[in-house]
Amino acid sequence: MNFIGDNMLQRDTNDIKMIIRKSMEQPDIALVSVLDTNKIVRYSSREEMIGKPNPYIDSGIDALNTDIYYKTFCITYENNYLGFVQVGYSLAKVRQNLSAAFFRILIIEILLFCAILFFAWRITESLLRPLSEMKDVSNKIAGGDFSIRAKVTSRDGIGELALALNNMARQLGDLSENMNNKINQATQDLKSGNEQLRKKTVELEESNRKLLELDTLNPISCRSCHMN
Repeated sequence: MNFIGDNMLQRDTNDIKMIIRKSMEQPDIALVSVLDTNKIVRYSSREEMIGKPNPYIDSGIDALNTDIYYKTFCITYENNYLGFVQVGYSLAKVRQNLSAAFFRILIIEILLFCAILFFAWRITESLLRPLSEMKDVSNKIAGGDFSIRAKVTSRDGIGELALALNNMARQLGDLSENMNNKINQATQDLKSGNEQLRKKTVELEESNRKLLELDTLNPISCRSCHMN
């Protein structure tokens, strides 16, 4: 600002114009104007404004709704009040940066949401997989396969449930084996009894046959005695 004030005092028009031109080379600068104490435009990047009252006032906090944000700075030089410099900042790049930041944040939130869903799915799967396996084990036990065992992968409630299921399968297996042994023993005993009964039946039939033969011979013997 002191540099502009020095040039204003010396009425160095070329230097002031060069400063305005260099300022306009900045990507975010849309307007640069030098005003006198009466806010008449003396130099400006917009030549149509030169010599006219400044039409722009400083922007407020709601300036994001406009295209250009205006800000005025006082020009003083060696305690002399010389005028103002008004700079118009283009908000197009600001909006572009805000839009880019919004989309970046949106993408990050979507990725974060997907990551949360993925980890929730993995955690849920890790919790439900043992239950699903135990369901299959219980179905096979219900079908009579007592040799199957559930995998015990933890010491929590699910692990204790798997242990209880394995103990039940073991006890049912032992019970089934004992019952099968008893059934086999009873079957053997029944077969042995049937064999003995068959032998007794054969012996009885043989005895009956012999008795019938004796009955057949006895009348003949009696007739021989009467003849004598």
